[in-house]
Amino acid sequence: MGDERCTFEVFQTALGWFGVTVSEAGEVMTADIADQEPSPAMIAARLPAGVALGGRDSGATRGVREEIERYAAGELTEFAVPVRLFGTPFQLDAWRALRGIPFGETRSYTQQAAAIGRAAAVRAVGAANGRNRIAVIVPCHRVIGSGGALVGFAGGVQIKKRLLEHEHAVAARWVAPVGARSAGRLATSREALMMRAAPAGA
Repeated sequence: MGDERCTFEVFQTALGWFGVTVSEAGEVMTADIADQEPSPAMIAARLPAGVALGGRDSGATRGVREEIERYAAGELTEFAVPVRLFGTPFQLDAWRALRGIPFGETRSYTQQAAAIGRAAAVRAVGAANGRNRIAVIVPCHRVIGSGGALVGFAGGVQIKKRLLEHEHAVAARWVAPVGARSAGRLATSREALMMRAAPAGA
C-alpha cells in the first residue's frame, strides 16, 4: 500500500505566511506559520511518516484557510476545523491540553504538565509541544516559560510574541461589560471577551 496523500495550500495573512495540509477526509494534518513563503518541500518535510504531499488545492483547504484568515483578522477565537494528530499517547495528551488553553490566555509548561497529570514531566511536555505539527490551531504559542519568557516555538520567538500580542489585542477590543459575563470567561468572537491572565510561573 502506498503512502496516504494530502493536499496543501500556501497563503499570507497579517500575522505571517501559512502552509497547511489537509487529508482526503478533510482533516488538518499540518499548519505552519513563518515570515517567508514556505516551499512545497518545506511543507512536505513536516508531514508524518506514511503521508505524502499531493497537489495544491484551494478547494480542499478552503475551510482551514478561511478560519485562519478570520483568526488573523481578529474575527475568530476558536477553531472548528477537524484536525488529525500523529504522536505518542503522551504527545497526544499534551496537545489536547494545548487546545484547552483559552484564546488570549497563557499557561506555563509546569501548568500544562499538571493539567495532564504528569507534573514531573515538564521537559517532556516542552519536547511534545516542539513536535506539534498544527501551529495556531493547536496553540502551543500559548505556553510560556515559568518566568514569563517566550521560549520553545518552532516558528521562532518573534512569531510567538506576535501571536500572543494579537490575541491580547483582540481580547482587549471585546472586553465584556461589568457583570455581563462570569468573571474571567473568554467567549467566541460572537460574544464579549474578557481577558484573564494565568499567573506567570504558577
